[in-house]
Parts: sequence; structure tokens; C-alpha cells
Amino acid sequence: MSDFNLDVPIVQALMADAQSCSVVKCASAWLKAYHGAQERGADNASALRAAATAWDLAAAEWRSQTDNGQPIPAT
Repeated sequence: MSDFNLDVPIVQALMADAQSCSVVKCASAWLKAYHGAQERGADNASALRAAATAWDLAAAEWRSQTDNGQPIPAT
């Protein structure tokens, strides 16, 4: 999991100010996983863990698509 803690306002702010597609993709995955977990009745801690995992998976996907591991610029 990520080495940093996120919550809904922080992730929403990251999306609003994103300079790269990879951040948008990761933030979108985080929000979808967080809200999905809550809709299924998960407590906040479980929803945050699910969201962190979704962020990490999205980030790994983006890293694998770049030659040098640098963020892909937003278009």
C-alpha cells in the first residue's frame, strides 16, 4: 500500500490540480474504490485500505506503460 494517507478532500484536490494523467487515473481509482467499499457497508478504515490498494494498482499500471517511470503529462 501507499506510504501516505489520503482522504476524500485530498484526493478531490489532487484531481482538480492534476498535472498528469497518471494522477487523475490514480485519484479516480481511489475515489471509486472508497465509495464502492462504503456502499457495500465497509467501515471507514476498510474503505481507506481498499482505496489505497486501488491507487497503488493504478499507479503500477501507469509505471508499466512508461519507459522511464516518469508521469505521463496531462493532455
